Amino acid sequence: MYINEFNDKNGNKVRVCSGIGGKIFFAARISENGSVHRIKSKYLPDRCTFDEAQEDLSAYARKQHWQSGGTYKMNPWLNTTKLFA
Repeated sequence: MYINEFNDKNGNKVRVCSGIGGKIFFAARISENGSVHRIKSKYLPDRCTFDEAQEDLSAYARKQHWQSGGTYKMNPWLNTTKLFA
């Protein structure tokens, strides 16, 4: 499974993260120190699967003209916010 990361117009990293317990997925901004800030938008609802949340975020990023920040392989032993380079 892969994570597509985006850079918003302010240069923030944005990607899909999982909630506590890994049962919901949502779009979030990742700050420079690694803290996660959930994005609340009617266009980016909470989803039950990672793939649904990623599709929502990818569509939203295209509409907002955000640049790709890269694609990363998800580390299966850690939270979705921890990535393989």
